[in-house]
Amino acid sequence: MARSEFTNLSLANFVQIVFSEGVRNQISESYRDWEFIERVKKGPGTEREHRFLFQTSFGAAGVQYANPGSSGRAFPSAQALQVDEYTAVMNEINSTIEIEYNMWDRAMKSPKKYAEPLAVIIKSNANAAKRRLAADLYGDGSGILGSVADVSESIDYTTDGEKVVITLDNLDASRGGVGQFEWYDKVQFYDVDGTEHKLADGGTSAEYGLVIGKDRKNNTVTIAWYDSSDNLLTIDGLGTVTDTDVLIREGQPTKGDVSGAVTDYNTLTEVYAGLESLAANDGRVVHGITMSGAVGGSSYDCGAEAIDSSHIQAAMSEVKTRVGPGVYKYPGMVMAPETNNSLVESREVDRRFNAVTDNKRGVNKFVYVHEDDNIEVVTSEFIPKKRIWVMPQEKSGQNVLEFHGTDMAPVKPAGQGSEFFLKPSSSGGHVNVISAYMLGYICMIAKHPAAIQKIHNFV
Repeated sequence: MARSEFTNLSLANFVQIVFSEGVRNQISESYRDWEFIERVKKGPGTEREHRFLFQTSFGAAGVQYANPGSSGRAFPSAQALQVDEYTAVMNEINSTIEIEYNMWDRAMKSPKKYAEPLAVIIKSNANAAKRRLAADLYGDGSGILGSVADVSESIDYTTDGEKVVITLDNLDASRGGVGQFEWYDKVQFYDVDGTEHKLADGGTSAEYGLVIGKDRKNNTVTIAWYDSSDNLLTIDGLGTVTDTDVLIREGQPTKGDVSGAVTDYNTLTEVYAGLESLAANDGRVVHGITMSGAVGGSSYDCGAEAIDSSHIQAAMSEVKTRVGPGVYKYPGMVMAPETNNSLVESREVDRRFNAVTDNKRGVNKFVYVHEDDNIEVVTSEFIPKKRIWVMPQEKSGQNVLEFHGTDMAPVKPAGQGSEFFLKPSSSGGHVNVISAYMLGYICMIAKHPAAIQKIHNFV
């Protein structure tokens, strides 16, 4: 017979309920890429903008051979050095914390509860901010999370219209990838020119989508769609969504136009420009720098081949030739876990891969040996599968990549008092909700883009 619940018994509610301690987190709270950003922090981050100089020539034309048998020979004409000033504008990131006051007040007075609710909210908000900043390290400043190539083949709403499965592009030129999406973040479709597009549920009222699934193996995200009143929708058509549309976070203030030339990737949107722009070599502009020639980043094209150690060897030889041997050391290269898995076979047969084990500290890692560099293999969930970034350091230990900015900090009037405020009501007065606001500034600069090696176009 079926088991009866204890609560079916008379007076069962008199029996005490015991709560398990704490809240059991079900999603990754890793943000070690942000920890890397903090390690390259320079200065207080209080400036309005940051200016810097790039030297792109030595005046080579002022050096010429001469005929020693010719009298009265002239010295060559001098050539001015090429030195240009550029400006990096600071980006601002904000976050908001809210909690019902009466719920918080009663929870604080209750001796039996899972955890202190405000502490959980604050910790979660901090994790969300750091993970967003870490993910955008590998972006281009557009805020694009992923691209869709063919909507009729890539968007599946037929099985269960409340859960739309979207296959993302993973081409070499595609922006974003599965790792850029966060659980239950709000997203929406946009044309590459920044025009909003919406899926249909009998109309085109799909105001935003919640990310409810990520499948790295199949390169898909699953999204549930809602209207402006937060009602779950059943999608029955593509609406205004078209081929080549992109997915962007719904709350991003500016959806940038990337359909043509971009004036400056660091001011295209509110999102700071990451490695995809800071180390580009395709003529795009970031911080006023046209990323090509001497100021462009290094880029090694694998020719759409399966990634193996020979590509890493060739890429490192290329970048060291370009910037000069011994100028920089290369302590690490960052790749997606799937790329790391693809290199396993190379590790088995190539003695340039070494396992390094520190029994005292419990460190176990792989390094790739190139000349006098031991390049540690580091994986990141945020980096697109189609990229490997090899990051340099100066011999002094200074990083080529610089973070100018501040950590997220509470907003306080005049810098004093509590950071929690009663939330104003739209009809005047206040509602019983307490709010706190966090604010930070960030700007990334690559001091020598050519020293950063991008390995790309592999499978």
